[in-house]
Amino acid sequence: MAMTTLTEVLTVNDVTQTLGVGKTTLYRWIESGRFPRPISLAGGRVVRWTRATLEKWLSEQEATQTPAR
Repeated sequence: MAMTTLTEVLTVNDVTQTLGVGKTTLYRWIESGRFPRPISLAGGRVVRWTRATLEKWLSEQEATQTPAR
């Protein structure tokens, strides 16, 4: 029997708490292309991000940081 691995999905609240930003900021980042668009479920009434997407974005942000002086 093959095992299926479920991908962890995050809510808007999960993402905003992890990033320490408000919902307005998060949606502004999405609209400007600064943050990945969510996955739409239930006809667009529900949005989620995969944990992998958030972790990749965070890694990319770290890679583009300039070292503190």
